Amino acid sequence: MTEPTAATSVISSRTTTDETAVTADVRASARRRRVKVWAARLATLVIIIGGWQLLASAKIVDRFFWGQPSGIVSQLNDWVRHGTAYGSIWVQIWTTFKEAVLGFLFGVLAGVIIGVLLGQFRFFAEVLNPYIKVANAIPRIVLGSLFTVALGLGIAAKVSLAAVLVFFVVFFIASLHVAFGLAIIGAIVGEFLGAQKGLGLVIATAQNNFNPDGVFAAMFIIAVLALTAEGLIALLERRLLSWRPPSQAEAAAA
Repeated sequence: MTEPTAATSVISSRTTTDETAVTADVRASARRRRVKVWAARLATLVIIIGGWQLLASAKIVDRFFWGQPSGIVSQLNDWVRHGTAYGSIWVQIWTTFKEAVLGFLFGVLAGVIIGVLLGQFRFFAEVLNPYIKVANAIPRIVLGSLFTVALGLGIAAKVSLAAVLVFFVVFFIASLHVAFGLAIIGAIVGEFLGAQKGLGLVIATAQNNFNPDGVFAAMFIIAVLALTAEGLIALLERRLLSWRPPSQAEAAAA
């Protein structure tokens, strides 16, 4: 009985070693792939920005219409040092971010509550179904004009538009990542239609002044806001779903 037991132990040990080696190889491969992906992303960014700058300097690309990276950096520096026509650039960023966050929260809350209620009460779901479909088919961006007329140039109109955009995404798709992006869009469009502060107003002013560098500079700030929010949402999801066993892909990437 001793020899079979010893043999079984050896086989079990070898199996465990092989599994450990395979897992290590998978993780190493995943790490190498991540490095390659980030290197390719960086190279793409360098090519785009460098090519843009060279073409603009060579006057192949008209700087009057398309600006240039050095001009965008200069515009950002000017905003940081001297502010915008409407005050500090940080005030404009905070205004837009606040509108987007409030719209996101209200839209998510409304989408979840109404979705749960309609799921619980089938009769009401059948009654409201055609109206919800009609409302979803309407280009909701145009509601921004109505909100501006009804609620004025303050924060309420922007939050309302952002909340409406978020509501339908959460209600039909249930994607928080997409939802926050639309919240920012709602805030920007609302500011573009009429506002006293915010990045949308900064963009509208740059457009009216034929300043493409200002438009791109504001777009860059918006992109940073969106990516930051995306990272925070992903972190929140990992915290809330930490109880869930990792999938094979997640375990391999760890």
